[in-house]
Formats: sequence, C-alpha cells, structure tokens
Amino acid sequence: MDTQFYLHWTYRQLRLAAATVLVVGTVAIVLIGWFKLGRILPTLSHYYFSEDPAGLLRTLFTGMLIFVGGVMICYRGFDDRDNNVLNLAGGLALAVAFFPKQCDRFDIKCTEYSLSFLHMPAAVLLFFVAAYAVWYCGGKALSDRLNEREKTHLTRWKTASLLCMFSGVSFYVPHLFGIAPAPLTVALIVEMTGFFGFSFFWMGTSHVVFRANQRIAKANGTPEDTGRLTPRAKIEPLIP
Repeated sequence: MDTQFYLHWTYRQLRLAAATVLVVGTVAIVLIGWFKLGRILPTLSHYYFSEDPAGLLRTLFTGMLIFVGGVMICYRGFDDRDNNVLNLAGGLALAVAFFPKQCDRFDIKCTEYSLSFLHMPAAVLLFFVAAYAVWYCGGKALSDRLNEREKTHLTRWKTASLLCMFSGVSFYVPHLFGIAPAPLTVALIVEMTGFFGFSFFWMGTSHVVFRANQRIAKANGTPEDTGRLTPRAKIEPLIP
C-alpha cells in the first residue's frame, strides 16, 4: 500500500475515534452519574469529585479528555496554523483533565490542588480554541484540494457544527436579560453541545475528505481501497 494511503486511513480513523469518544464519553458520564447518584451535576468537571472513593466517573472524565487531547496533539493539521490550533486545543484538554476544578458544595469528597485555579480558564479557552479550529478548518491547504461541491458540503458541516457548539450558550440569554435565572446545569449543556459540535465537525470533515479522496483516486486510476497506483497517472496524492 502506498504511504499516502496509510496516512489517509490513519488520519481518518483518528478523527472518527476522537469524535466517537467525545459523544459516547460525555453521554456515558451523565447517564452513569444519573444511575449512581440519582441526579445530574452542574458540569462534567463535577463528576471528578462525585464518588468516594474515586471510581468510574473520574476515570471516564479524565480518560476522555486525555485521549482526545492526545489525538489532537498527535494529529497533523492541514497546515501550520491548523496544526498549532489543534495542538493548543489538545494541550488545554490535558490541562482540564490534570488540573481538577476548585471545590464547591456539589462535591462529595473534594481535594484542593494548588493549580485548581487553572481548570476554569483552560476549559473556557478550550471551547473557543476548538470553535476557531472548526471555523478555520484547515484553511486553503484543505479547501484548495476540494472541488466546489465538496467546499459547499464542508461549509455546511462547519456551519452546523458551530451552531451546535454555541447553541448551549442560548440558555444564558434569559438570565442575561433578567427574564429567568440560568438553569443549574447550563454549564453542562454548554459543555455537551460544545463537545457534540466539535465531534460533528470531525465526522463531517472525514466525510468530505473521504469523498474528495474517492474523486482523486478515480482520477489517478487508483482503487482507493487497495492503494495501488497505476503507472499512467499520479495526478495528486490523497488527502490525509
């Protein structure tokens, strides 16, 4: 198999794995927390201190962030800016996992750490850096490899993903105008819609890149599933 095909399939599986873990992980944390605790906590971060002794929920929370953060750091963006933004997002995800939140009344058994104050800024920055990564979406390095139809599909995926990411913020609007207090779980809703939107983006990007690579492979006279290039046309490599 050609090296470019190894890169294509590896990168595609990394995107899909991270996207799947974000959705399954967040849903699993909330559902398991509901069955074990009988309630939904205000944020995903609260599940870090939700058990005494620490158990499954802390493992799921930190494991999800470490896995996804590691993928974003290891994953090579489409250009330097894309790569740097993803590296930053990955580093922030690790910071959220390694620096637990500060204690409050919802925690069952909480230990204050000297760097706990970093948790909230890292979480907020993670949200906005991830949103920027969706908006930038590989820049011209990716868009120049796509035809007009593929660009349109990618724009739709990006738009839907950003709308999903910021949809949770709408729950704050009545509170800002004094119409109603913010729901107790509003931060959890923002976190989950943020994760779902970013997951949706990586699934969409993988779909568009897959279609583009089918087109490129056909132009090259190359069955994409084998990676064997015919002698007659190496027009352009597949997109990782």
